[in-house]
Amino acid sequence: MTGTRLQGVRRVRAGVSLSFVMMMMLALARPASAQSSVRIFADLPAADGSVVVPFAVTGWALDRNAASGTGVDVVHVWAFPAGGGSAVFVGGATLNGNRPDVAQAFGSQFAGSGFGLTVTRQLPAGAYTLRVYARQASTVQWAAMVEIPIAVTQTTLSDLTCGAQQVPLWDGIAWVCTDLPSGQAGTAGPAGPTGPTGGTGPAGPTGSTGSAGPAGPAGVPGATGATGAAGATGAAGPPVSFQGNWLVGVTYAAGDAVFFNGSSYISLSGGNVSNTPPANPWALLAQQGSTGPTGAAGPTGLTGATGPAGPAGVTGSTGPAGVAGPTGVTGATGPTGPAGVSGSTGPTGPAGPTGLTGPPGANGSAINSVTFLSAFENPTVTTTLFQSPVSTVGLATTQTSISGATTANFAVMPIACTMSALHVGAFNYFDAGPDTETIVVYKNSAPTAMTCSVTTNNNASSCTDTTHTFAVVAGDTISLAFSQTSNIPYNKVSVKLTCQ
Repeated sequence: MTGTRLQGVRRVRAGVSLSFVMMMMLALARPASAQSSVRIFADLPAADGSVVVPFAVTGWALDRNAASGTGVDVVHVWAFPAGGGSAVFVGGATLNGNRPDVAQAFGSQFAGSGFGLTVTRQLPAGAYTLRVYARQASTVQWAAMVEIPIAVTQTTLSDLTCGAQQVPLWDGIAWVCTDLPSGQAGTAGPAGPTGPTGGTGPAGPTGSTGSAGPAGPAGVPGATGATGAAGATGAAGPPVSFQGNWLVGVTYAAGDAVFFNGSSYISLSGGNVSNTPPANPWALLAQQGSTGPTGAAGPTGLTGATGPAGPAGVTGSTGPAGVAGPTGVTGATGPTGPAGVSGSTGPTGPAGPTGLTGPPGANGSAINSVTFLSAFENPTVTTTLFQSPVSTVGLATTQTSISGATTANFAVMPIACTMSALHVGAFNYFDAGPDTETIVVYKNSAPTAMTCSVTTNNNASSCTDTTHTFAVVAGDTISLAFSQTSNIPYNKVSVKLTCQ
């Protein structure tokens, strides 16, 4: 799409309805895809025009589905040489410009949708395509883009040196010298003698400043250029190929999917070896679901039948009879003789049949540790933001508190344990620059001493804190506080928190 000027839409002739103006704005400000609600439009520079550095890039961008504000938090401008070669990042635009025309077309919420950038990056003379990208604040994704074909020239009015019979002329692309219309040349007179050089006179007083001349009439608005043809659909990405559980040492190709810690991940590039998900170039494919409720205990199984009794043991032999004494007075009863030897125990009877097995009972709690994993892209602000330790979505600039009516940036502990280790990794993958990022662990909305910082500059870095451990009980809340020293570099951050 070309950068047709929005002023051409505002300066329609009398009798054209507001609905027609809105249709023109919607047609010119298309998103990057049919599903996106983000719109972007460029006023300057004019399509197919010539510019000299420095020059201005202005326009507006908005997300029609934003709950509040414009819904766009970053606008970047790149220059792509028409003859090929590396693209040049020329700068990030200043946002929140006042656009009453956009508010009239889309609603008062989008009155601050204007953006502007003065391009000071030196560009070699030649043809370029400027691409202006808008980032959707709610998803932290680049969601819309507008293209503007331009020609960069290094010839300015002050660069010209024209001849005595020439004047500067703007030919629509650059300043050039053109000859003055000449009349009939007269006869050259004879050269007179050179007179003596006079002395330097005193400097005259500075004259007063003249009054400003009247402003010239406004030019007739140019016709709106035709909308460029839609670009070709990009090639389809690689198919998903599931490879089972993730294994150390295995090289994965682009499109390979693996299972790791209850979630599935897809490789975004080939030659992916020894990168533990969710670290780059792995991307989350399906998040692990939460544990379901414990099932009810099944009924007790029937008791098995009693086996038959074993045979009685052999009776021991009777001891010998004592000698009969003379009849007389009945003597005292003699002591009882020793008991006979007990017979051996009979063999055990066969076991009875096993009773029916009852249904499985409820699972007992076998959890003795908890590991939290979180991955996100650094935001575009340097203020402190809060993230749940189990979140793998982007860290939005609106996450300035741990909890609220529409905010829940924390996780709840399922067991009592000791928070024993904090591991943080970061990779500066775009817009290289120094940036120090700090993670602080919060318990029940209060900071703990467990923290570590990583510093990146076009590289990867990591840190660990196993010193500042602390105890938690079931029901405690845990949150991560994130801060950084620069919002320019693009960093991918992964955080692992272990409780044992």
